[in-house]
Amino acid sequence: MDSSKKLELLMELGRKLFKEDKLSEILKLYIDYVKLLLECERCTLFLYDKEKEEVTSIAVHGGSDIVAPASKGIVGMTIISKQTQFTNDAYGDFRFNKEIDKTTGYLTKQILSVPILNKENEVLGVLQALNSKQGGFTDDDVEFLEFLANYSSLGIENHILKDKIK
Repeated sequence: MDSSKKLELLMELGRKLFKEDKLSEILKLYIDYVKLLLECERCTLFLYDKEKEEVTSIAVHGGSDIVAPASKGIVGMTIISKQTQFTNDAYGDFRFNKEIDKTTGYLTKQILSVPILNKENEVLGVLQALNSKQGGFTDDDVEFLEFLANYSSLGIENHILKDKIK
């Protein structure tokens, strides 16, 4: 996909986000546009629960909800390092948690996983893309996902604050 098409999609996402009030719909928009922008099969947005030391999918394409230990897999490495993690050979990567594929029945080939950080640089969650339709994730894909993860942190942080107030 060329740069002008990606820019067009980003502008479209911004317009839709501006009109949406429900967090669940906002998160769905994020993963839908990540899927389009990165030309991948699936995206998942995980929320990190520091007290329970686990991650829970709060927006996911084509599958069931996932709850996993925050210390395992590429998502876990993303949380621990607070840095983007990716592999274009999931089963050849020691960080990959094969148990998730066994549970979901999905075959993961490539993973791009980006931390969602709040203003204090604490991990709120992880935005993840799976299986590039182009045969592998690129540096451009990393930049786009990091941009969207930074942008999504505001909505997630507001949601967490609302829950605390309730």
